[in-house]
Amino acid sequence: MCRQERVEAVELAREPPAIIRVDTTLAVKGPAVLTNLDEATLDIVGGKSGMHVAKIGKPVTLARGTYKIVMVGQASDDNVLTLVVR
Repeated sequence: MCRQERVEAVELAREPPAIIRVDTTLAVKGPAVLTNLDEATLDIVGGKSGMHVAKIGKPVTLARGTYKIVMVGQASDDNVLTLVVR
């Protein structure tokens, strides 16, 4: 004789979506080496030298200063990160 068990479906309690906080600023001790592993070129503006271009897969060394990092080809409203190298 085969015993059959009845499994009841349990409804999971639904929680409200979590609020995600995204930091857009980072401060590090320098010099800092940034390697672009993204799908697009990065424009890095700031510091003493003005502007750097970080091509895909290539490292860029950044001295002391405040830099704005922007991914080329993306919408500008959510695309700016700030890096402070101390």
